[in-house]
Amino acid sequence: MAMFFTAEDLQSMSQDELLAKLNAKSQEGERIKMTEKGGVSVYGMGKFPVTLYPPSWTKLLVDMRDEIIQFLLDNEAELRKRGEVSKAQAKAAAKAAAEAAKAAEAVAKARAAQGSSTGSAKPGQ
Repeated sequence: MAMFFTAEDLQSMSQDELLAKLNAKSQEGERIKMTEKGGVSVYGMGKFPVTLYPPSWTKLLVDMRDEIIQFLLDNEAELRKRGEVSKAQAKAAAKAAAEAAKAAEAVAKARAAQGSSTGSAKPGQ
């Protein structure tokens, strides 16, 4: 179950209280953990955890919440979803495939030319 804090909760709690609550929740099986240096890490959103100190989490989750949501809505068409390939990645892959095909064709032509030149020579000449 996700844990949400109101702006009042975040302002009234000390950093130690906030970290204690987040750490207690992480021990219940949540993917939020407190780091050795007092940061808060959220796991499972990507390859690496997202780690910030409590004031940064407060700024992100409370102060910038509406701005982030609006940005996501405004740019939804251009933003990638997990597992999708970007246009640049697709273009690079297509270019690499075309270059590989050209290289394979050049190798095949060279082998054919080598085979015809060695096959046409008469033994002993």
